[in-house]
Amino acid sequence: MKLKISIAAVMFAIVSILFLLPEPTPPAPSGKATVGVTQFELQNEERWIQVSTWYPVSQYDPEKVFAYRPSWVGKALAEQQNLPEALMGEMLHSYSHLDAEVMNGKHPVIIFNHGYATYPRLYMSMFEQLASEGFIVMAIGHPGDSLIIRNAAGEFFPHSEAAKLPAINADLINQLHSVSRTMAAQTDRQKWHQSMTDYKSSPLMAPGLTRYPHWIANNLLLLDSLAAIETGGIPGPLRGHLDLENIGTLGHSFGGAVAVNLALSQSQIKAGLNLDGPQINFSPQQTIDKPLCFFYGDQTEITYAAFPWLNDALWEEASVTKCSVTFEGAGHNNFSDLTYNPYVKYMGLTGNGDGNELGNQINQGIVAFFNQQLRQQHAWPPQGALMKISQTN
Repeated sequence: MKLKISIAAVMFAIVSILFLLPEPTPPAPSGKATVGVTQFELQNEERWIQVSTWYPVSQYDPEKVFAYRPSWVGKALAEQQNLPEALMGEMLHSYSHLDAEVMNGKHPVIIFNHGYATYPRLYMSMFEQLASEGFIVMAIGHPGDSLIIRNAAGEFFPHSEAAKLPAINADLINQLHSVSRTMAAQTDRQKWHQSMTDYKSSPLMAPGLTRYPHWIANNLLLLDSLAAIETGGIPGPLRGHLDLENIGTLGHSFGGAVAVNLALSQSQIKAGLNLDGPQINFSPQQTIDKPLCFFYGDQTEITYAAFPWLNDALWEEASVTKCSVTFEGAGHNNFSDLTYNPYVKYMGLTGNGDGNELGNQINQGIVAFFNQQLRQQHAWPPQGALMKISQTN
């Protein structure tokens, strides 16, 4: 008698075994500095945000470690991605020390915006690497738009119904694939802008874009508060350590578009870097007068197909530093800490490249860009076997 085993049964067995294995610990930062983190909230008459800030430290308490993924975050992430909760369980270990003493001197500031419906700690290894290299990274939590936030009083603010995107189906995906391919092929800014107009009005993207002004306003709340944080008007360990002459913006996906918008519209920001996102708020008449960079994955799928070189038409008249980098084997989620989780890779949520090496090279590229732009070091272009740099100046 022949034994018949279905493919589904085999996959179930493999996945079941994976769930029993411990999740790999994210890599330690490789810079010279130890990493600290602090959280605080900012509020005005209309809104409030949570700001999680990573920075280089001089002294720290080894017992005060900031949890990499608390149980309440893991539960929300598992529910969002339709994964077993065991796969996204609690992970307390990190390389970030809570409320440690900041390293002497002033340090360049990077404002970070996460991807739509995600959360700041999903990029924690990136922040730790930047902080270990001497940067201060201020990651904004957007109440109601982030996956979940827990405020100082212990209250939870999950992703709101008003901010949720419509259900994805094949027709909507194919429509966006077609528009993004058209955009990526453009060499003329006017034609590119028309393609972006089509992209923004698509049924899958339009609902989320109604939240875009809200995110911009949240960032302006932080920008307007930086001087008070620096002088101690807003208490915390960062007093006297913010280099407000050297501010950059960084973001992933939807947050990447926000980052570039801020760089172009706010005079105090010197440079912006977009991780695998479209530039969704750009006028063909707008002058690019700030150094910008776009990082892409060559296996980005779902709503972000054909992203490599998507925004290169914007460089037509730009005289400042610009760059466009594609990472071989990277999918959209490889620009987050999901890149370090091989079990997620088996689920098809990241690209087929080596997740650890991709995370390393993406971080290397981010550090090189901001060393060049905020420290005036000759750090660009970076060297990496998985990087394809299509534009540089």
